[in-house]
Parts: sequence; C-alpha cells; structure tokens
Amino acid sequence: MTAASPDPHGRRGAVADLVAGTRPLTARSVLASALLGAPGARLPAAALVALAALFGISAGAVRTCLWRMVSDGELVADDSTYTLAGPLAERHRRIEDAARPGLDHPWDGTWELAVVSLERRPAAERLALRRAATALHLAELREGVWTRPANLDPDRLPGSRAVLDRQCLRFRDAACDMAAPSVRGLFGLDSWADDARRLTAAMADELAAGSEDPPVQQFLLSIAVVRHLLLDPVLPVALLRDMAQNLYWVNRYALPMFDKRPTRWRDVPRRRADVFLPVLTPWEDGERKVAAVQRGYAELPAAWDAGSEDRIFELLFDVFRHRRHHATELPAVPFSVAEALDRPGALTLVLPRHDPDYPVFGLPEILDADDPVPELEALLRWAMVLHNQHPWDRAEARLRPVDEIGDDEFVVCYHPRGREVTAFIDRVRAAGGESPQAAASVPQARPPARPYPPVRVREAFAVAPRLAALAAVRGELVCTNDDVIRNASFSWSPMTAAEIAVKTGIEQRRYTARPIERLAEEAARAALAHCGCPPEEIGAVIVATCTSDRLIPSLACWLSGELGLQQTHASVDLIAACAGLPYGLAEAVRLLQEVHRPVLLVCVEKFSDKIGSARPSRMIFGDGAAALVVEPAGDGPGDVQVLQTYASGPATEVNSIVWPNPEFDNDITVYGPEVKSLVRRYLDQMIGELRDQRDPDDPGRSLLDSVELIVPHQANRTMVVELARAAGLAEDQLYFDIAEMGNVSAASIPIALHDAVRDAVITRPTRVFAPGFGAGAVGGYAVLTVDPAVVAPERATAPQTDRFRTATGTTSDDVRVAFGE
Repeated sequence: MTAASPDPHGRRGAVADLVAGTRPLTARSVLASALLGAPGARLPAAALVALAALFGISAGAVRTCLWRMVSDGELVADDSTYTLAGPLAERHRRIEDAARPGLDHPWDGTWELAVVSLERRPAAERLALRRAATALHLAELREGVWTRPANLDPDRLPGSRAVLDRQCLRFRDAACDMAAPSVRGLFGLDSWADDARRLTAAMADELAAGSEDPPVQQFLLSIAVVRHLLLDPVLPVALLRDMAQNLYWVNRYALPMFDKRPTRWRDVPRRRADVFLPVLTPWEDGERKVAAVQRGYAELPAAWDAGSEDRIFELLFDVFRHRRHHATELPAVPFSVAEALDRPGALTLVLPRHDPDYPVFGLPEILDADDPVPELEALLRWAMVLHNQHPWDRAEARLRPVDEIGDDEFVVCYHPRGREVTAFIDRVRAAGGESPQAAASVPQARPPARPYPPVRVREAFAVAPRLAALAAVRGELVCTNDDVIRNASFSWSPMTAAEIAVKTGIEQRRYTARPIERLAEEAARAALAHCGCPPEEIGAVIVATCTSDRLIPSLACWLSGELGLQQTHASVDLIAACAGLPYGLAEAVRLLQEVHRPVLLVCVEKFSDKIGSARPSRMIFGDGAAALVVEPAGDGPGDVQVLQTYASGPATEVNSIVWPNPEFDNDITVYGPEVKSLVRRYLDQMIGELRDQRDPDDPGRSLLDSVELIVPHQANRTMVVELARAAGLAEDQLYFDIAEMGNVSAASIPIALHDAVRDAVITRPTRVFAPGFGAGAVGGYAVLTVDPAVVAPERATAPQTDRFRTATGTTSDDVRVAFGE
C-alpha cells in the first residue's frame, strides 16, 4: 500500500485492537472470508484466484487450499464454482441474519433458557457449547445457565441448536423480571455499541483515503465488522413503548387515585387529611439518561410511520425529559401536607407560575385517537393521557424543600378522585400499612381415596338421552386482533396482532351489545323451534354460565319465565366455566331420569364487559350462546355414550382464573402457567380413561379408538394442540373454530359442534369426544353422537365491525373513571 493517509481523529489506533483480533491472511482465511461475503456464499474459482493474488497468494496455493477445504467438508465444488458447506455455511447464515434487519420476531416479554444438564464435560464440549451459545446470541447468566429474550426463531441455526440440545435442557416462554441495567450489563451493550461506532468510523476513513493499493486494511476491517455483527445480541427494540411504560410507572398511583392540581402555596390547606403533597427523591444522572433516550430514538429507523412515531415521541419525550424525581420510592398513599411539613428537607415539585389554561387533551380526543397502525394508535392514546398528567410548564418545574417554598409559588397537590379512593386511603392508614389478614397456609392437594370412573350412560341410566336440537347465537360485533392492539393497556408487554394469532390461534372474537339474558333466550327459542318442542313440554332448564350478572332470579329461572313456563321440575344455573357442556349435559341426563321429558340446556357467556384491560383475558374471551334440547330416546340407544366431570386440584390451579378479582378492579384475571398445568393434568387423565374404557357398540376396541372427531373446549389452540400431541393425539383429529369465535367458555364446545356441521366436518352421525377444562380447576368430557340434522340453521346476524370501533365499551368506561369524568 502507499503511505498511510493522515488520521486526524486517531481512529485507526482505536480499532487496532479489533483488527488485531483477526488471524493472519492465510489462503484459507482469504477464501473463506470472500465466500462468506459473497451472495449465496458462492464464487467461481477464477474470482477466488484473482482475489487471493491481491494479497500475494499464488494460484497454486489457492488450488491446494480449495482442494483441502472440499476434502474437509467446508466447500462443495460444482463445475469450477465453490460454495460454502458445513460449519462455514452455518456461519454464513449467521452473517446473513445479522446483516438483515427484521428477522427477529416482535417480543412477547418471555425469555429462553438453556441449562447445562451434563456433568464432567470434556474441555472440547464446553468450548463447543460456548461457541454455539454465542452463535445463538445467548448470554451466560451464571455458570451453566444461558439466556436471552425469546424474540428469535427457535429453529434457526440447527447445527448450533444441536450442540445446545446435547448438553442442555432448553426452555421457551420463561418469565424473567430483569431490569434494563442488568440486561445492558449481561449482553455488554455499551462496549458493543462503542466498538460498532469505532469500526464504522474507521471504515469510512479508509474508504475516504482512496488508496489504489490492494485493500488489505479494508479487508481486515471488513472481517472485523462481520465478526462484530455476529456478536450483535439482537435484542428487541421498543423505545417508544419502553418510555411510555416508564412514565406510566412514575404515575402508577396518581393515575387511578388522584387528581393533580397545581395550587399557590399560600392557598394550600395545611391541616386537611384529604390533601396530599408528594415527597420526592431527585432523579440521579437524569440528564445523561434523557440524552441517551433522545440519541437512541434519533438513531433508530422508523418501525411503521415516521410522522406518527415522531408525534408520539415528542409528546412522551416532553414529559420524560422534564422528570425531576425517581419513581422507585413512591408510596401508594403520599404524605399529607402536614406530614410533609413535619419532614425537614422533604422535597416536592415547585412551579414559579401556573397557567390554568395549559392545553390538555379532552376525553373525546383521547377516545377518538386514530392511526392506521394499531400499535401506534395505542401509543398515541397513552401519550395523550400522560401529557394530561402534567398540565403545567414542565421546563420550569424544580424540586425544592417544603420549608423553602415562597408564598406565591405553586406546588402540585394530590386530591383523591372520589369517595372510594378516600375510603381506601383511610383503611390503609388505619391498618398501619399492614395486611388485615395474614396469609393462610395452603394445604397440599391429596388425590381421592378412590378414582371416579366415567359414567357409562347406557349402563347407569334407564332413560337414554337423545339430542333433539342444537342452536348457536354469536355476538354481533367483531373484535379483531388489530382492535385488541389498538386498545392495548400500557402494562402489556409488546405483542402484535399476528403474535396473538400465533400464541392463541385467535384472529377475532365476537362481542355483543345485548344483555347475556337475551343471548340465552335467542338460543333457547331457536333450539325449541328446530325440534318442534313447545315450551310447556320442557321439564327442566339448566343454564351453564360463569358470567351471569344476576343472582336472583337465576338466569335459568328468568329464562323459564320468559319462555312462558308455568312450572318446571328444576330451573338452575350451573357454574362450571369452560367445562359447562360436560357438566350441563351430565346434569341434564340425570334430570331426564326424573322428568321423562325434554330438558333445555343453555350454555351462554358474555365476557366483553368483564375482562377489563388485562391482556390474557382481553385477547382470549368472547361472547356467545348455544342451546341444546335433550329428550328421552325411547327404545333407541341414545346419543350420549359416556360422561365424566372433575373438579378441584392444587390451590394454584383452582385459583388460576378468578372473577371477580378485587385486586384487578373486579375484572377477570388469568394466570396462564397454572391454567396450562390443569389442562395437561385433566387431558392426560381423560385420554387414559378413554383408552381403558371399551366401546359400548364394539367391546373389541377402546372407546378412544371409536372416536371419529375431537371437539375440545376452544381455550387456546396453540396450547391445546401442544398438550394433545403430548397425550398421543394428532392435530388433524381436532376441530377448532377459535380463530373466529375466541374462547366462549361454557358455550365454546356446543358452538364448535354447530360450526363443525356448518363447515361440513360433520356430515353424518359422528361420534365426538368433547373435553372441557378450565377455570376453578374444573374439567370433564362427553362422548356423544352428533347428527347434522339436529343443528338448527343460524339466524343471520351481520357482523358490525364499524359499530364496534365507535361503540362505548369497557375500555372507554375504564378511561372515564381513570381520568375523572
């Protein structure tokens, strides 16, 4: 090369250590590096010989090296063209992944873990594992434990995965509450970013030098850049969302409990117990953190729409950059003004002046916020709400000791939003911050003294049950996954509409503006009409539901009255949640023995006004109803062969789904791992029983072998399929309509039976296994024959997507309460 060009910034020296890490330019390193950077990892021999000549490597040395690399399985030769193979091919895939953005998946907040499971591994195996973990962008949390966010394709780089699988146990969807500073340190983000900037600057200087000599330095820099890219941890990027969540964390108590009112200090009441003054701790190193966020946002490419993202960032950043205090030490109940004055040196937020007309967003503006991108619409709404939480000139705000505040300066007083908040504060203060009840010890679950065998209906009962009719009613409002994301709560970990579909199998769910009673009535009337059964012939009415709003009269009694029944033998509500059909059918068959006339079973749910903003319930549940008429079969064998019901289990499973939950504003809450545990337990038990039971029509085979179709509770397709495979079932044996209906709990199985006929999956009398499992650790199943003739035609109800978007729903009600209307 010619003499080195001037280096005014000293960048060449700064990257010397990075470039020094590359091996000497042997023939193999030149050829491998060239092929690693070539499209398709493929080059003709002539190009490789010409490239090596630039570095003083003879043609003979190149041909010898190519022959050795082919023999070692590193290259494949085809008509004087060479392509990478083996470990070098996998390395090329790693480089391609590192160089192309967008190959990582949107992150759902879970992590993957790899835990070493072998003892006394040789040094070669330990080194191979470290290399494989590095290739897969895993960081070593501690000796023998590797981890990273689960935002990458779990099947990428199969060679490295195989090394990991030989030595480790791997876990996906693991929960990890790792703080941002810990993640930064674990993955060495600061040093990685510094090296990237140094390499980029050095390459720019080298290209600007314009040397005509062989580009050895550029080639070395390129190798260093590639190696650096391979070390990119490929962590999920969600800066706007992270900043919004940070600001919500700062306001986590003020938002639901208090109005913030800037008040002149001379006018602040000193002795009232219902006026509070936040005592704050200064935000350490805040300027550096603010600058880092501003710089980081400027360096990020737009994810969806630059204009919308910039608008949201400006709203959020204006609040973020004027933060004056830490958020980790905020008590739920702040100090009263008198208590703050009694604390020497206590700091609070002080304003030199205040404009009562400071611009804020009105509630209609917040509710009507709109963006074509669902994620940005949710972020925009959050940003508007956060802006309203600080209705003053934030740049002028300062932390000041309360004993140094001037009479004409303003402080931000907290006033309870209503009587409920005031009563809550009084209870907390009266209890001295202690829980009124100590946590009770949880007894260990013990199995029953004897197992409960399935009920073989023909053998157990004299009156055989026949299904006379099945009718379904759906909610008229379609809520797509995009709609769910548009109304996302700030507390959700990032998830796209597509990820909801992958994680649950749900693409939309149905909601209704009708009361739950009307859904039940419409389904009941349709079923009775289909089988020609007059209401006065009905001997009992059972309503299986876990979302009824009424206690007295029960929904079943109310429905009996609406249908004009002067009297029934029994009209009862049955709460078995997702096992509503097997529980309801079992009770209907028992009642049939007493009344010897048709029994009406209605399975109905309305979740849309009870699921609040918690993601696990918001993205899963929907509204709908189904009604069945079960009548005596006469001399026939009947349609129901086997019934089974279960309940209870470990306390964690029993309380895996809770409603109403006072800890979550009385909304439904779902604890996913415990739900999955109970489903696995029950499904294994069910399959075992079906294998042990004989087919009542053919004792030579098992009951499981006689099943022609499985229509499970539509809980979560991904979970059910995974557990069904583990239990020995094939996915093509299962029928799902969850993609369009969501989870309708008690109504999900009968609606799915209806839809299996609609979709021509059931075209003749078919033996179906219908397992249900879920809330309250209940479970059960029915083995029954479904004849398409009993399914009532569905009355057309046009889906009303536009109406859903404009209607006032639970989310709007929550916003109105939270923001003081």
